[in-house]
Amino acid sequence: MDRDDPAARGGAGGLTGGLGGDRGKDSDSVDRVDASREPGQGPEPDQGQDQDRGPEPDRELDHDLARIHEFVELVGLAARSPRQRERMLRAAGAPITGASLTLLRWIARHGSATSSDLARWLDLDQSTVSRQLRPLEEHRLVGRSADGTDRRVARLAPTEHGEALLAAVREVGLHDIGVALDGFTAAERRQLAELLDRMRLGMLDAQVDPTGRSVPPGRKSCAVEF
Repeated sequence: MDRDDPAARGGAGGLTGGLGGDRGKDSDSVDRVDASREPGQGPEPDQGQDQDRGPEPDRELDHDLARIHEFVELVGLAARSPRQRERMLRAAGAPITGASLTLLRWIARHGSATSSDLARWLDLDQSTVSRQLRPLEEHRLVGRSADGTDRRVARLAPTEHGEALLAAVREVGLHDIGVALDGFTAAERRQLAELLDRMRLGMLDAQVDPTGRSVPPGRKSCAVEF
């Protein structure tokens, strides 16, 4: 790939859509890692320092956490990026906008939903929800049925076309991850998946103390909501 191409730099055509195109530029809150140093090494010692002394454990831990934090921030930015949603929809051949895709995903996640549910979950007004639902119904991606307890209320559920569209968008996302992991061995990919899954479970199990800081499960606290 041409290194001068924006896609090669992670620009408007790249997987991160310009979110992290400049590898040498510091993020807002995380120090960049010196790629010339081996993983696990601390920062370059200053002149005159005792270079025989290893890195301090706390600084080494902070360095590792900063690298993980930078990755998590990039994933979060990409997930919230309208440009990324539109790119993925284009790649999947989907005839809707990113806003309508968000509604379709929420409906599918819960199996079915009312428009009032969507407005509450996504903190939107009813008119915005109705406008974003219209393309889903026009393209027969969701269908309506009467609620089981109150037939005046319409419930929305994904149709087969809607499920197929979500599968196509997911395939685009999996392809993106595969491209990012190009050069990893099968064993490295498996190890990464296992470590990320452990981290995912740790995030789901984390609790919050009265000050708002997360703590390990089991302490006097409340669960973190995602």
